[in-house]
Amino acid sequence: MLESRDVLHLPALTRIDRDGIALFLDAERGNWVGTDPRGAELVRLLEGGRPLGEVWSAYAASHRLSPHEAQAHAATFYGHLERRGLLGRAPLNGSPYPGRSARVRPRVLRELW
Repeated sequence: MLESRDVLHLPALTRIDRDGIALFLDAERGNWVGTDPRGAELVRLLEGGRPLGEVWSAYAASHRLSPHEAQAHAATFYGHLERRGLLGRAPLNGSPYPGRSARVRPRVLRELW
């Protein structure tokens, strides 16, 4: 269970915005997520090592939510990010992504169009 004093950690993310979708890329690990503006706000609120209590308060004020609603929204979203390796309760120090060639070894190159 998340506590108000907890600090969650993100990897170094690159953000690309297009057509109302925020795409966050973790180039070091070959991971990414696309989200709507509320999800993008929840990612931004974690920057700078804010404790979750501050994140929940800022999100609640921004969207006129009760503290309980803000906490529920954030916990659900952050849980999804954590399961996908884009968020940790400790700094993320995984192995760098070795690239597709390290995982897939095609015998013959074929193009798909």
